[in-house]
Amino acid sequence: MPSGLDRHIQEFDGQNITVLAEARVACGSAPGYLEELVALCADPRASVADGATWILKAELEDGLALPQEMTARLVASLGDLPSWQARLHLCQSVEALDLSADQAETVIRWAQALSNHDRPFLRAWSLHVIVTLARRFDSHRAEAEAALAAAEADPAASVRARARRLH
Repeated sequence: MPSGLDRHIQEFDGQNITVLAEARVACGSAPGYLEELVALCADPRASVADGATWILKAELEDGLALPQEMTARLVASLGDLPSWQARLHLCQSVEALDLSADQAETVIRWAQALSNHDRPFLRAWSLHVIVTLARRFDSHRAEAEAALAAAEADPAASVRARARRLH
């Protein structure tokens, strides 16, 4: 039987984020909330992963400091994210994560794979991830410069614009 958070997220239709905001309020103080939220981020049901990653992004934007154990689980599950929306939400959340050098390496490799995605918005945000983490971890500067150069030649204006803003 699904938990309360899972049940709330299952009501998400992919559009009405009010359902997700209500899920945060209803479940945010429940024991095991963060553990369950992080696990649901990589749920094979795309709509559940989309909702969970949206909630996690909102929590991080509101100042949540994700515990290192939860960050490690999240990073380990990146390859299991079932949809472009879930990937996008995590790309948009990277700045709020306290990553170790090894975790940053994993996240950068994941973002590099997204740099060829069909969706330009996801390509633009994957570039943001690479550049942001390269600014934190100097050992990845060359990768960031290569990603910026490639993005400047991207056919999508949104990707080129993101590259200009990140320079």
